Amino acid sequence: MNLITHSASLLAALAALGVEPAAQTILAHDGANATVREISGPPDPSFCFYPIGPIKSQFLTPGAFACALPGGVPAGTVGQGDVAVDRSRDQVWVTDGDRVAAYDRFGLPVQSFGVPAPLLVGPVLGMGFDGAQDSLWLTDGQRAVEVAAPTVTCGTPTVLTPRFSLPQLGPVQGAVTDIAVDPVSGTLWVCDANGFIGNLTKSGVLLSSQQVTPGSCGLVPPLLGLAVDSAASVPGHLFVSDGATVATIDTTGAGTPTFGQPLACFALPGGKASGLGFSSRPIFFGTGGGSASPPEIGATGQAIIGGGTMTVTLSGAPPGSIAVLPFSLTPLCPDVAVAGIPLYLFPQAFAQFAQPVNGAGNAQQAIPIPPTASAGLEVFCQWFIASPAPLPDGPPLLSSGAGSMRTGFH
Repeated sequence: MNLITHSASLLAALAALGVEPAAQTILAHDGANATVREISGPPDPSFCFYPIGPIKSQFLTPGAFACALPGGVPAGTVGQGDVAVDRSRDQVWVTDGDRVAAYDRFGLPVQSFGVPAPLLVGPVLGMGFDGAQDSLWLTDGQRAVEVAAPTVTCGTPTVLTPRFSLPQLGPVQGAVTDIAVDPVSGTLWVCDANGFIGNLTKSGVLLSSQQVTPGSCGLVPPLLGLAVDSAASVPGHLFVSDGATVATIDTTGAGTPTFGQPLACFALPGGKASGLGFSSRPIFFGTGGGSASPPEIGATGQAIIGGGTMTVTLSGAPPGSIAVLPFSLTPLCPDVAVAGIPLYLFPQAFAQFAQPVNGAGNAQQAIPIPPTASAGLEVFCQWFIASPAPLPDGPPLLSSGAGSMRTGFH
C-alpha cells in the first residue's frame, strides 16, 4: 500500500475525490417528551448491521439556564415544535413553539430566546437553520420570518427577512409544519398538514410542490418534519416524516440510500416526532478487538466544507503506545480478522496518520475540511494501536471500531 502520512496530502485527496451525495445523522424532536434524538441508520441487516444505531445520542430540552428553555409540547397540538442544526458550531436548535434554544454537542444549553409577538401570530411549528446566512427561519404555519439569534444570552432576535405569508402548496391550504434551507439552491423547503412539500424562494415565491403521501413509504397526513440533506451535491434531497416514519425523497431523481441512512423508509425510534434536522456529524460501526476492553473511536465537530474541522478521537488505549489512523473509501462487510483483530476498512488506504497515546490513554487527529472538497464525500477510518508491551488479556496489537465522515455544506 502507498500510504500518505501527512495532513496536507489528506486534504488534497479530499479535494480531488468525488462521490454520490448522501446523508449522515438525522435529529428528531419528540415534543411530547421534550427530547431530541440523533439517529444513525437504522442498522442495515443486509450490510452487517452497519452503522451503530438507530439512536446515536439524545438529550432532554428542559434544564437549568439563565432563562426559560423549551419544554414539552402540550398534548393535542399538531406539528408544534421543531429542531434544526447549526453545523458550523455543532449546535442543535430546538423549539417547543414558544421558546427557541441552542444546545451544544453534549446537550447543554448555550442560548435561549422567546419569539416576540410581532414576529409570528401563533406558536412556532417549523424551524430551519441557514448556515450561509447564520440565521434561523421560523414559521407559525401560515407565515415565515428569518431572524438572527440574539448576540447576548437570552436576548432578542434580530429580524433579517420580515415575515411573509406562505403560499398554498396543494388544492387546499394546509398549515406548514416544517421549514428548511437547501444550501445547494439557496431556497426553502416546506411541508404541510395535507401531505405536500414545496420549494420556494426566500421571499415566499412558490417554485414547485408535490404530494408525497402516501408514497412508497406509506406516509399519512399531516406531515410533521422535513430536513434537507446538506451533504448532497444536488438540491432537493430530503427527509420527510409524518411523525412516525421517515422517507427519503429525491425531488430531482438523484441520490440513493446511504451508509448513514441505508433504508429508504424507517420508523422513528422512541416516540412521535414533531420536526427533523440534519447533521454532518460522524457515525460509527463495529467494535474493537485485541482486548476484553478494546479502545474506542469517537469524534468531535462536523465535516463542513471550507469551515469545519472534525477531530477523530481515541480513548482507552495503552499509555505510551502509538495509534495509527488509516482512511479508506470502502468499509468491509463482513470484517476481516488480521492478527486477531477486526479490520473494518478496505485495506487500500489513501491516507494514514500516527499519533502518540498520552498518559490518560487518549489520542486525537484533527481533519480540516478544505473549501475544494466535494459535497457528499464519504471516508471511513479505524484506529490501530501498537502497544509497547503485551497486555494481560490480549496481544500487543489492538483496534477500535470504525467511523464514517461525510462532507457537507454549512
